[in-house]
Amino acid sequence: MSKAIVLAVNTYSFTDSQDASRVVSGTKVTYFDAIPASGKTRGVNVVTVTGDVSTDTLFTVVPGIYDLDLGVQMSKGKPVMKLNSAKYLSPYDVNKVISA
Repeated sequence: MSKAIVLAVNTYSFTDSQDASRVVSGTKVTYFDAIPASGKTRGVNVVTVTGDVSTDTLFTVVPGIYDLDLGVQMSKGKPVMKLNSAKYLSPYDVNKVISA
């Protein structure tokens, strides 16, 4: 599991444009991912990962600090990060940080 500041959680559901009988649904989670300082790269990445629609209920407070359990699955022949589960740790008050 990796600790992350979750910024947004969006649930989606739509009909596949290639197969009208197939409904595509899931949860998109956007979070900060710290980059270790090395060479010309440093700072924070904003990352979006998807999970099953059921993972939406794991995010009780957003934004917040969570332990994310991420895995990799193949999609169209390429490895893609997938959200397996999440554990809430604490709130993250964006307004408090910005106005400080």
